Amino acid sequence: MARLKKPKIKKIVADTGPLGAGELTADNTLILKGKAAPRAKIVIYENGIKIGMVKANKKGKWKFETDSLSDGHSDFSAKAKSGHRKSGVSKQVGVEIDATAPVAPSQPALVSLFDTGGPTSGYITRDATPTLTGLAEAGSTVAIKDGASLLGSTVANSSGVWIFTTGGLAYGAHLFTATATDKVGNTGPASAALAVTINDGPLAATIVVADTVLTAGETSLVTITFSQAVSGFDNADLTLENGTLSPVVSLDGGTTWTATLTPTADLTDTSNVITLNNAGVTGVTGGAGVGTTTSNTYAIDTDGSASVVDLGAISSGQGFIINGDAAGDEAGWSVSSAGDVNGDGFDDVIVGARYGDDGGVDAGEAYVVFGKAGGFGTIELSSLAAAEGFIIQGDAADNRLGRTVSSAGDVNGDGFDDLIVGARLNNNGGYHAGEAYVIFGSGSGFGATFNAGGHDRQVIDVTTLLADEGFVILGDVAVDHAGNAVSSAGDVNGDGLDDVVVGAYCGDDGGSGSGEAYVIFGSTTGFGTPVDTAGHIRNVIDLTSLSSAEGFIIQGDAAVDINGQSVSSAGDINGDGIDDLIVGAIEGDDGGTNAGEAYVVFGSKSELGVADTTNGHSRQVVDLTTLSSSQGFIIQGDSANDNVGYSVSSAGDVNGDGFDDLIIGARRGDDGGVDAGEAYVVFGKAGGFGQLDNTNGHDRQVIDLTTLLPADGFVIQGSAAHDLAGNSVSSAGDINGDGFDDLIVGAPRDDDMAGNAGAAYVIFGKVSGFGILDASNGYGREVVDLSSLAAPTGFVIQGEQGGDNAGSSVAAAGDVNGDGFDDLVVGAPNGGALDTRPGTAYVLFGGTFGNSTAPVIKIGTGAAEILLGGAGADQLSGGGNSDAIRAGAGNDVITIADLAFSKIDGGSGTDTLVFAGSGEIIDFSLIADNRIDGIEVFDVRGTGNDTLIIGALDILHFSDKPNAFFSGASSHKSLVIFGDAGDTLDLDGFDPDGVGPVPGYAWTLVASGKTLDGAGSGGFDFYDLVRDTGVVASVAVDSDMSVLLDP
Repeated sequence: MARLKKPKIKKIVADTGPLGAGELTADNTLILKGKAAPRAKIVIYENGIKIGMVKANKKGKWKFETDSLSDGHSDFSAKAKSGHRKSGVSKQVGVEIDATAPVAPSQPALVSLFDTGGPTSGYITRDATPTLTGLAEAGSTVAIKDGASLLGSTVANSSGVWIFTTGGLAYGAHLFTATATDKVGNTGPASAALAVTINDGPLAATIVVADTVLTAGETSLVTITFSQAVSGFDNADLTLENGTLSPVVSLDGGTTWTATLTPTADLTDTSNVITLNNAGVTGVTGGAGVGTTTSNTYAIDTDGSASVVDLGAISSGQGFIINGDAAGDEAGWSVSSAGDVNGDGFDDVIVGARYGDDGGVDAGEAYVVFGKAGGFGTIELSSLAAAEGFIIQGDAADNRLGRTVSSAGDVNGDGFDDLIVGARLNNNGGYHAGEAYVIFGSGSGFGATFNAGGHDRQVIDVTTLLADEGFVILGDVAVDHAGNAVSSAGDVNGDGLDDVVVGAYCGDDGGSGSGEAYVIFGSTTGFGTPVDTAGHIRNVIDLTSLSSAEGFIIQGDAAVDINGQSVSSAGDINGDGIDDLIVGAIEGDDGGTNAGEAYVVFGSKSELGVADTTNGHSRQVVDLTTLSSSQGFIIQGDSANDNVGYSVSSAGDVNGDGFDDLIIGARRGDDGGVDAGEAYVVFGKAGGFGQLDNTNGHDRQVIDLTTLLPADGFVIQGSAAHDLAGNSVSSAGDINGDGFDDLIVGAPRDDDMAGNAGAAYVIFGKVSGFGILDASNGYGREVVDLSSLAAPTGFVIQGEQGGDNAGSSVAAAGDVNGDGFDDLVVGAPNGGALDTRPGTAYVLFGGTFGNSTAPVIKIGTGAAEILLGGAGADQLSGGGNSDAIRAGAGNDVITIADLAFSKIDGGSGTDTLVFAGSGEIIDFSLIADNRIDGIEVFDVRGTGNDTLIIGALDILHFSDKPNAFFSGASSHKSLVIFGDAGDTLDLDGFDPDGVGPVPGYAWTLVASGKTLDGAGSGGFDFYDLVRDTGVVASVAVDSDMSVLLDP
């Protein structure tokens, strides 16, 4: 029997990257990679002693990670065996390990002093470039810091002595420490600190106003910090506008002083100044103010009246209008962000017109309007040009396509956002079985050119939907009304691809009219099977035979619950890294007859539901009757006939705690008057939703909205009787750029402008204190009353004219004009000319809405914290642990030391994530895709040799906005990576079917030594992520870094 060929150890990899033979490393847990006979067992030896075994894959490749190794020389070798065949010992490969860090250096000392107060009271010197010295490990590199700031480094001589002269330092207090790093990169602890005060020249001071946007009832702490302790300072040295200041006090001997600022009431002024004139202030060591001034600004908005946006008077700077095509179309019955379907870096919007007649009487239509930088004017859907958007045309008469529309996320992983539209009365699966259609995004145009009324428009006719245009979701049985509700589901199975959810509110699987919702998984290998429908071949997923690989079913609890009336992604409400779902059942009776319910179903990487063959096909079913606490929870309506669940949506993260929240509409709620309507916000958290309930004989977790605690959420109460507030609800994105997601609630029968003109209400996110504590129902709930919505809390969007029913549909629009703020879209299906009522949609641009754009600087501690930026260019530094960091608008810089954070959201603008660790392996395959959003730049420069591992699907989730730094990118889904020599970037591909790169993803080098605009010579190499022949993402990598491509 022939012996096996000896295995080869081809590479030894440390945390700094691959090692050469005999190379010294500080990493004592190494990765060995090699080649052997396919599927052979490989025995690994260190210095002749067996340390483990691994199995080669079918291509003969193997990888072994050692346990912790001892310092010193290690020779590695390997043997292979397969069945009864064995190999000889491989060639040895040796490395040196030194994982022991140097001891702390001695406390630094000043070489010379002009004057001194002695070591007990701290050193005082007039030398702004002091020289420091001390002892450390011989030959080590000694880094000198002033507080957290690195001043530079030097090398200790053979006796361990080091000397370092600082650059010109600022006057005031300094805290010097020294840290030693040996030749292999082990860094020891810092030395004891040396406190030094540099005193020369004029006295310096800063003023910080803690809350730079003061609203009614708020005050702010003001902190004045001098460069040294002072005397002769009081309120007479301060002047301020539109407010009063309490007496200044100091608790540290005169260096830091604080006071409370109370703003003037009933005033709106966005620019107010507080000024210090320190001419009469003297430092204790002689520094004088000599008449210098210091100031800071703050905004005041204490006007308690509501801020109103009149849809009949919006200017081009506020937004634009989309007018319906033809009389009675009801354009605006549904509206949604479309994501970025054409890949130009601007978010687009989609508007449903359920009674459009282009495909037959009431066949229905949906219109996609492209975003751009400006110049929208008034969009006339009757003459929609190819450069402005395209039309999705219903299949047949009375289908009512466009009753519901939504972005689908990126279901096929091609880097373009996709769409989903519903047609609940389609008959292809049986009379009114219903259909939904997924339309793929594309960078090469949509549909075919059709001329209607003398206008050329681009039309996708779903009757002839091609496989490369999208696919059909076919209703299960007659009268199910599949497509009554549609939405992106986020990524509920954690495979990196977005999924969709389709409501079929008349489905009978759980009882007559119990209703269902169907989740269809995203895929890179195609959808459904080709089906000939009336002579047209379309790719169809038939919900009757939905396989477990294609998706699963959410089955209604009881007869006539109407489960699936509304469906939505719930974001990641429990923070497990996988997106969740919410489904509305408006006639559920658990809280009273037709009180309504909403059901949250948690996402999972394991199989969702249980196999069910009731209809003769094996399908995965989540039965809401037996919904366990590990599967989700129930939100139970407050009172009979409230119709909780008429609308549902993710709310984003409205309180900034790192967990996504929910909003649920109850349009028939009576708390504000008969049918005034309500909406309920339920906060996300790690677990423990609601109380255990066994009313139906099954243990289920229930949140009862009657007793909703302020810690669990709050109530939004309609303004007046018959408003139907909560008819539509949505996240508003972060419309004011303050780092918190906001909310929008539609009230289509609001009469404030005129009878049934309609309205929508925007409520701004914040940490807490959303409403007023109300116990009128016998329980203490926090209530936002829309009849008294004040300007600091949000604003009102008022319908244009009587009968418009503005607010019938509302949604976040994404960033349509690319200004860095999220926008809104509001539908008024009866808007337009009074004699035709074609319907109208309004896009409203986001902005600061009075928020300060002054930069925010926040540094976290070692605890789990929430760090929030604002509308300016902020600097936020996490202290480790499971921090939630949201930067808001502006070009922000976020610094982290590890991957322990719970959420990072850069917000709008071009945002940078800095990795402050030393010699780290930063592997994004180890964290959920939804934990990072809105980041355009990574920075791993600094101490140590870092390795950054990024997968193909990771980069599709970091940011979907244009990268202002990387204008030469082939794709707007792009990333810039700064690094040093010694840093490594590992770009991993993705092969979904395991048979090669097509239809997988692979990286390719496209340019070297370029500037970020791609036009000239510079310090970046460009890599494109290619799927088939299309570019789906781009990375610009600092040329100093090493790059490994894993196809």
